[in-house]
Formats: sequence, structure tokens, C-alpha cells
Amino acid sequence: MMAAWLRHRRLGEPLEGELLPRLGRFTALLLLTGTLAVGFADLGIRAAVQRDSPLAALDGRVVSVGGIVASDPQPSGRGWSYTLSHPTIDPKQGAARPAAGRLYIRAYGRAPQIQLGDRIELEVKLASLDEDDPYDGRLARRGVVAKARELSEVRRVTPTSNRILRAANAFRDRMLRTAGAALKPDQAALLLGLTIGDESRISEQVQDDFEAAGLSHLTAVSGANVAMVVGGLGLLLAAIRLPRKAVVIAGLIAIAFFAVITRWEPSVLRASVMASVGLAAFLFGRTSTPAHAFLLAFLMLLAFDPMVLWSVGFQLSFAATAGILWLRPPLVHRLGALPKPLAEAVAIGVAAQAAVFPLIALHFGRISVAAIPANLAAFALVAPVTVLGLAGGAAGLVSPQLAWPLLKVSGFLASALQWVGKTFGRSEGAEVAVPRFGIAQMAIAYLALAAIWLLLARRTRWARWPALGGAVLLLASGLAPALGSGTPAGLSITFFDVGEGDAALVESPAGARILIDGGREPELIPAELRRRGFERVDLVVASHLHADHVIGLQAVLRRFDVALAVHPGVRAPLLPTLTAERPMEVASSGEAVQVGDLTVEFLGPTADLREAAAVSLSDPATSEGSALNNASVVLRVNWAGECVLFTGDVEDEAQQELVGSSAGRLDCTVMKAPHHGSGRLVEEFVNAVDPEWVAVSVGTNSYGHPSAKALRLFEGVGAEVLRTDRLGDVVITMDSEGRVNAGR
Repeated sequence: MMAAWLRHRRLGEPLEGELLPRLGRFTALLLLTGTLAVGFADLGIRAAVQRDSPLAALDGRVVSVGGIVASDPQPSGRGWSYTLSHPTIDPKQGAARPAAGRLYIRAYGRAPQIQLGDRIELEVKLASLDEDDPYDGRLARRGVVAKARELSEVRRVTPTSNRILRAANAFRDRMLRTAGAALKPDQAALLLGLTIGDESRISEQVQDDFEAAGLSHLTAVSGANVAMVVGGLGLLLAAIRLPRKAVVIAGLIAIAFFAVITRWEPSVLRASVMASVGLAAFLFGRTSTPAHAFLLAFLMLLAFDPMVLWSVGFQLSFAATAGILWLRPPLVHRLGALPKPLAEAVAIGVAAQAAVFPLIALHFGRISVAAIPANLAAFALVAPVTVLGLAGGAAGLVSPQLAWPLLKVSGFLASALQWVGKTFGRSEGAEVAVPRFGIAQMAIAYLALAAIWLLLARRTRWARWPALGGAVLLLASGLAPALGSGTPAGLSITFFDVGEGDAALVESPAGARILIDGGREPELIPAELRRRGFERVDLVVASHLHADHVIGLQAVLRRFDVALAVHPGVRAPLLPTLTAERPMEVASSGEAVQVGDLTVEFLGPTADLREAAAVSLSDPATSEGSALNNASVVLRVNWAGECVLFTGDVEDEAQQELVGSSAGRLDCTVMKAPHHGSGRLVEEFVNAVDPEWVAVSVGTNSYGHPSAKALRLFEGVGAEVLRTDRLGDVVITMDSEGRVNAGR
């Protein structure tokens, strides 16, 4: 790009015209091809690094490692996580071994007292990445070659030597302290998200409100924040009559510093490049078009890190900006009857939402209907909150007393912004479920948008019918859930493919809905329910309190109208995270509840099994073992003379107790295999159930699930075994005549 710029300028040519050359089709194609070639070469190099890394070869070993902190510690489950770059093995020894790539570290307890760029040393237990695990796949795309669990206190060897990074760390640290001291926790959390991109303190309820209202881009720090920073600084410096070139140079420095403060999020980098091109054009006496700056930012980010293409933030940022650049002008023209500022605001909102819709359907399966009015309502608040908050942080570097009034005002405005998110996010119909798109559907949707743009811009008459077809396609995508969310003709049981975990949904002809467990992924099951058009769930069951069963239930309990929620009655560490979302009751053995046309009988756990689990929780060595599994909720769902048995993760002891206490109630047509098909299976239990169909909810694992013993016992009673790791979602349907069908 620099060579193209120099060629474009030519030696001795006066600095007039555009800052960037208008590349011909052939030159642009060559540039794009070169970028793709660099990207594929980089992918090959990364794959070789990951394959040959000594860290990956030390799977299961406890070693001493050193390295540079490459990401701020972030809350992760019950602990924290961060990454190390330039890792070394046995750094205290003279012959420390360097290892390419990055190391992903999980820590427990209080947050590690480290900052970005620090060189640290610690002892860890290493684990290789699982190629079939989606989360590990995301880590690999970030250059991670292995995972590790922190076993010792972190020793900070040296702070970062980079002065810019050190200054950014100091600013973030002072911002955290002054905002925390001056504001209420919810105000401080939202302000930190808006100013420095730290979302870790924002409550899940506020995040849900903002997502439903289409305001989540605000807390992620986007290009709008960059514009506010540059604009606010420019107005301040212009007010003190600083020369224009000095204002521009200060703006360029501020852009670079802001990108470091916010930890170079893709949306910030995109906006930073575009803003820098515009300022540089003014500095050199040239012009710059937003389209050129947009394409330059796209190429630069891909050339720097090709894997950023898989970042959802990168995709949404560039899609929204493309929509604003190309869809906004014709929309403003069509809205000529409105006052110009209102027409601009509406056009920007519609263009951005239309451009990101296919990506949202691809990734999330839901869209915010309230996004445009919510963003219009929030528009007047965002700029002053951001500018005053950053000004307060800068003043805090001098004196907390100077920062206090600025932060108080920004905190008040942050509360108003939170109210906007709550009002729009919790309004009726704020979100609409849409079918999850595949790549092909997404491409068709973007072709439809292109046709609509051609018609709006009056580029050609031939676009009329494609544009009409595109509008119908997009409208049908939004209405499909409402049209297809009817009740099944018989009993329908869906065992979701959640990897090594459990999640199942029972739906009856009368509209009863029972969700048993929610898997490990926080958003997978909520998105599935939204995709089906659900707003209500009659019964939610947390079979037992391990992460692979209940993490996905948190958002369900928070976002959906849940009539009844039950848990096994064991005070496990994850229980408070569930009951904080909604009050839950204990599922007692021997009780039954009526859920529409379904009768649910609770067969376990017994008081003895609960007590054994409580005792085990007092010993960290056994708190995650068999006792908690045996205290699983076991339930039988009855409909039209047929039944389905859900077994949680019960093992030998609980199965034997069930055979002794509930043998007559175990016989069911369909059974969920206990504990993902574990070998801790009692033959008498399988014989008592005598299922025709067994669903095994299982993923890639190192436990040997499903075991050969379990499969042999299931086959011994003539059961058909359906595995989610091979079939994906398993759907079993029954009609009132007892006929059963199974599929995907």
C-alpha cells in the first residue's frame, strides 16, 4: 500500500488530490490476491507452530513457565483466564527453552495482579488443545498452542518496557480506581465498558438488556467511541486556538493511545485506521474518501492478522460500517420528508441493522427489533458519557478530586443509558428469533441486500425484481419462527448436541415445555429456544450442579418466563449462580407435578444421596466426583401411556437405590443414558428400564464415553442407541398409539 501511495504521488508532485490512489480493477485484484496469499501463508506457519510446539507435547505435565502477559485477566467460570506470549519452559534455569505461540492460562481465586506486557513466571499443569472442541478451536485461531492451569502464585519479573503500553496500563488502572470510588457499582461498570472496553464488571442482566435493545455495541467499544474521542479532543484544542496541524497531530496520537487503552478491539482498529487516513489526508493537504479508508482498514487488519476474519466483532464492525457507507445515502434521500438530522439518524440505524442482520442470523439466531428506536434514544447520551468519563480518567491521573465531578456527571448519564437499555430491552417483542443461517443463506441475504441497494440508489431498473425478492426473503426470515413455532402432533424430545454435557427439551401436543439441563455453553440453548419462538418454559430442571449441565441454564432462567425451576437440593458451588437468576425449588424423591398434559415424577435423589453429596463437597478432592453425580435429579415424564426417563449423571450407588425403591416406575420407552454412557452402569438398572431407545448425550472426551460396557448393556435389552456426537441433535417423537420415530 505504501508503494502504491509513493507511485501515486510521484517524485516532486505537489500534495494535491487524494491521499490514497484510486486503484484500477487489476491493481485492486492483485492487492487482494497478495493479502490472501499472505494470510494463507500465515495460517500454514501457525499450524506448523502449533503442531511442533514443545508446550503441546507436555500434555499433563507440571512445569515452570515464563512469558509476557498478552491479555488482561478476565473472569472465566469460577476463576480467571489470560494468555502468555513468547512463553519459555523452565525460565529459572540457564537453558530455558523458548516455545512459539501463546499459552492460555486458567487461574482460580482472586485475580492475578498482573498487567498487559508484564513478564511473569509461574508453575502450571499443561494440557494440549482438543481439535474437536469449539472453544479450543477459537483459542487456536488466536495463536494459542496449549492450555494450562495455574498451580502457583504469579511472580512478576519485570513490568512492560513499552512506554505507551505502560502509560495505557496506568490510565486503565487509575480509571478503574477513581470510577470505582466515585460511582455506584452499576454506574462504574457501565462507564468502564463505554470508555475502556472493560465489560467484566457489567452485570449479566444489564448485558442482556443491552443485547435485547441492540445496544451491546456500545459496551464493546466501537468506531463511534473513536469518533467521540477525536471529536471531543478536537473541539477542546480548537477552543484554545491551537493550530490546525497541531490539532490533527494530537488527534492521531489520541487515536493510537485510545486503541492501546481499549486493547485494540477489531472495531476500534477499523475506526482508528479510517480516522487516521482522514486526518493524515488533511495533514498532507490531500483528500480521502471513506470508502477508500474502509477498504484500506480491511486489508491492513487482514494482513496483520488473517485469523481476525473469524472474529465476530470484526465481521459485525465491517458489515455495519459498509451498510452506513453504502446504504445510508439512498435511505436519507428516500426519507427527505423528515428533518435532516432525524433522517440521518434513522438511515444510519436502518442501514447498520440491515447490514449485520445476516451475520446475526448466522451467529446468534435472534435479532433486536428495538435496536433502531433504542439507539435513537441513546444517541444523545453516549457521547457525553464517553467523553466525560475519559476526561475524568485523565483528570484522575492528576488528582482524584479533579476527576470526581466529571465522573459523577458521566455516572448519572450512564444510569440514564442503563434505563434506556432496560426500557427497550424488556419491552414486549424486543427480540425476535430467526432461523440460524448457514453460509449459503447468509450469502443469499447479502445478495438480496445488494439488490435492494441498487434499487434504492436507482443504479438500474433490472434491480427491481431482485430487490423485491430480497425484501421478501428477509421478511420471511424474520417471520419464520412465528409461523413455525406450533406445537408438535405428538410428544417430541430433543437431545441437543452440546458436546460433553446434557441438555434436553420435551414438548407436548398441548404446548407444555420442559427443559432438562442446559449444557456448558452459556448461549447455545437460549439461542435454540429463541429460534423456536419460545418466550415461556413450564419447567426447568437442573439435574445436578456440574458445569456441563447447568451453565446454559443461567440465561434461560434470566430471559425466559419460567413457571417452575427445580434443582437436586445440594449446596454445590454453582447453585448460587442459578438461584440468583430465579428462585428454585428442591426436587424431592416421590413427588410429582403436572405440567400441562405431562405428568413429571421425581424418582431421585433421596435424602441419603443428598447427604453424601453434601459431605463430599466439604472435601475439595471429592467435590466434583461420584457423590454429586449420584445426587442427580432422576425424573420420569409421562404422556398418553408412554414415558421418558431422564437420569442425570447417576452412577452405581444411585442406580442400585433406584432399582430397590422405584423398580416399578423405571420401565420406559426412551431413556437418557446416565452420565454420558459411563461404564459405571448397573445391569439390573438397565434391565429395569428396558428401553427401546437410548439417547447418549456425549462429545469429544478423554473419559471413554460412551463405554463399551454401557453400549453392550443397551444392546443387550434390544435398545437402539442414538449418540449426539455422531448424529448431532437427536429428536425422538411419539404418537398416542405408542409409535416412536427417531431422527436428527
